[in-house]
Amino acid sequence: MLSHPGLRHLIEIAILPRACSCDIRPDGSMTIQILASTTRDVELTVAGINLSTLSSSSAIVKLIAEIEEEANASYAACNKMPRQA
Repeated sequence: MLSHPGLRHLIEIAILPRACSCDIRPDGSMTIQILASTTRDVELTVAGINLSTLSSSSAIVKLIAEIEEEANASYAACNKMPRQA
């Protein structure tokens, strides 16, 4: 398993060009927030990720793919909403 700073760095690099924030808690869980590139507003929050499930590279790749899919769906949904004047 990667060190916590190594895991955080790997996720942050994989999410580019989006910015993200990874918070690793003492209880062994992680929260990832995807930030809007221009406003830095939180677009997506994934909380309660159990670090013990990220013991292989394939598990980390799967997590990143799931987060990117959710972020893309969230972005698409926000852009389909009518703008209020």
